[in-house]
Amino acid sequence: MQEILTISFEENIKLDPCLFWAEPYGSDLIDSLDALGQMIPVLVHRDGDSLVLIAGYKRYQSLKKLLKKIKALRIDAPDPWDKGVAYLLSNQGQGLDPGRIIRALRYFKPLNKDMHSIYQILGIPERAREKHLYKAWLKLPPVWDELLIKNPQLLPNAHALSLLEPQDLEVLFPFLDGLAWSRNKARIFLELLDRTSSGKAGNIREVPGLLNLDKLLVKDLTPRDKMEAMLKVLYRAAYPEYYKLMDKAEKDINRLTSATGWSCIHTDHFESQDLEFRIRVRSPGELKVAADQLRKMADSELLSHWPVSP
Repeated sequence: MQEILTISFEENIKLDPCLFWAEPYGSDLIDSLDALGQMIPVLVHRDGDSLVLIAGYKRYQSLKKLLKKIKALRIDAPDPWDKGVAYLLSNQGQGLDPGRIIRALRYFKPLNKDMHSIYQILGIPERAREKHLYKAWLKLPPVWDELLIKNPQLLPNAHALSLLEPQDLEVLFPFLDGLAWSRNKARIFLELLDRTSSGKAGNIREVPGLLNLDKLLVKDLTPRDKMEAMLKVLYRAAYPEYYKLMDKAEKDINRLTSATGWSCIHTDHFESQDLEFRIRVRSPGELKVAADQLRKMADSELLSHWPVSP
């Protein structure tokens, strides 16, 4: 049974949990309702002597702000699933980002029904990779949804996160909260943590303390610098032999060019054997000195084993 009601702005209506996208109303909606009036009724059902709102939250709040009567369509009290579906359908056409999608899925998942139709309404195809990522994210504690709302770039890492122990997730949370990790750097961060834990610790949760990442987190640095510093520390911990060889090569290069005007670098960060020598000269005399220095460097024992890629 359905019934059109006119509700006073003074009457308080309960808000149903199905309003998982309830957000503050804006001035544009208020101006539109003020100028044109309410064209679409809000959706309610009756719970005893009270009315419960199940769709139209922004319109309801805006009309109350305008001190206007509220038109409502009352339907028979549906179960939580039906209320959620009604709310979803009434909000079709709105932009759906990962944060909004995960809030919808969190509402429906505990109702223990076939989620296929919900993914369809949300515009996620059956075989889409996104669907599997959201299913993996739902295995995380609900508090993690706030991270996804703030940084949708974390979604592609849902599978890796879902495999972690609850204690690991608890320790990792502050390292992913408040730092704008890109999709790729978040992946690298998690992979390095896993590799480091395999070599230095029994669990990922132990790595931040062992490497003093928690101190970097609270250090007076920009978020970007914090992320770069953490990755640098993790790379060294995850690949100690590589960095040992790289440090030796850099030390040899520095010894090679000391007391000369030359600088020498690995142009591609030790991914090849290429070296680049640079110098600035201001006269033919300086050029001759530079040439002599270059010949001596070429004959140096430090280059008897050319610095190679570790």
